This record gives sequence, structure tokens and C-alpha cells, in this order.
Amino acid sequence: MSIHHKIIYGLLITFFSECCLAEHYTHEIDEEGNELEFYSSWQSRYVTEGRDNLNGASLQVSHLELEHDIFKLDVWNGWGYDAHYDELNIIPAIEFKTDEFKFYINYNRKQFYPRNFDNEIGAGFIYKGLPYNLYAGFDWYHSFTSDGSFFEMVLSKDISPKQYLTFTPSIILGINENYIPDGHDGLNHLGLQLEGEYELLRYLGLFTRLHYNVAIDADSNQYTGDTLLYNFLWGEIGIEIPFY
Repeated sequence: MSIHHKIIYGLLITFFSECCLAEHYTHEIDEEGNELEFYSSWQSRYVTEGRDNLNGASLQVSHLELEHDIFKLDVWNGWGYDAHYDELNIIPAIEFKTDEFKFYINYNRKQFYPRNFDNEIGAGFIYKGLPYNLYAGFDWYHSFTSDGSFFEMVLSKDISPKQYLTFTPSIILGINENYIPDGHDGLNHLGLQLEGEYELLRYLGLFTRLHYNVAIDADSNQYTGDTLLYNFLWGEIGIEIPFY
């Protein structure tokens, strides 16, 4: 078992122990303005920057999210047994929110087992004041290893036929500027996505995602970084445990 898994499992034991005192714990969190959530999921492919990173292999994910006032901490661990892949992201961030607008800046320490790593900075926003209850998002992140940046723009809408059920269709556009140094720069991919969330119990939710990736101007003959950039369908299913 890698050190990443030991950290995640240790955190899980702690938080599930605390869950036994859920009512008291929830009361304290609400009063202090804290939020704590844990996610665990299976992804049919590991996809970032429009690329099928593990060449068709699946990924198991554990994700812990803690918020206090304007401060946020994400701990994300993904591992692919078939591909012998292990990645840990530790992401402290500062967020500023209003009723219609959220802006964030963050730092991401990415550790790839056993020895490789990267350091990134990022910023982005979400704006919810569009007509028809649409909202738009923009994300930018910069890698110090490749000295390049990646941009993503998204347009989404939440549809809730029931209080406990929400569907979110999205359109995503990605742009590469040397973040994938051996991939082509410019328009990179288009994503068509449908997410679903179902509140099964007060402290347990289910979520799923279906995503179709469309490559834009991929040329694997000229750019080796475009080899894993192509058209494909992938999905995700998981559970969400809120502690608030």
C-alpha cells in the first residue's frame, strides 16, 4: 500500500468515527461556517485536458473537501490498479462568494508515485447571473514543470425535477498553451457532459457523470502529446458523504 493510500484511509477512519456523532458535529460546523465533504468514485477513464491519460484504463478516486470561511482545502487521490498509476493532489485555495459570483485562487501540489511531482497555481470564477438560470465558469491553471497553462470554459444549467434530484448538462471548451508541451497549442477539446446527483439519505448522496470528449485539431503524427487526444465516451459513478 502506498503512502498516499495510507493517508487517505487514515482520514477516512477519522471521519467515519466522527460521523457517529453526526448531530453534534453538524451543529458545530453550521455555527462556525465550516463544511466538510468526502467523495469516492470510479471513473471508466482518467481524463484531463481532453486526454485519455491511462489509455482506456479506469481510475478509483477519493476526494476530501474542507471549507472554512474563505479558505478551502482539497485532498484528491486517484489510483489506477490496472495501469499501476497513483496521483495525489493537495490544493489549498481562497474563495470569494456572492449570490451570483464565485472567484478562487489556488495552489496545487501534485505528487505522482513514486517520485515525480509538479507545482501549479490556478484561478477561476463562476457567474450565475445569466438568463434561463444558466451559469458560466472559467478556469486557468499553470504548471511550473512545463511552464505552460491550460484554460477551460464551461456553460451549465442545473435542472431539479425533485428536491433530492439534480441534473446538470454542461458544454466545456479547453485550450492548451504549452501545458501539454508536446501537444498542439490553441483549441484543444470540446466536452459534452451530463451529471446527476441524488440525495439518498441526509448524510449520503449518489452522483454520476456521462461525458463525451471531442478532440479539436488533434495531430498525433506531428505532436506526440496528441496521441491520447481523440473522441471517446467515459463515465463516473460515486458516493458523497457530507459532514455539515
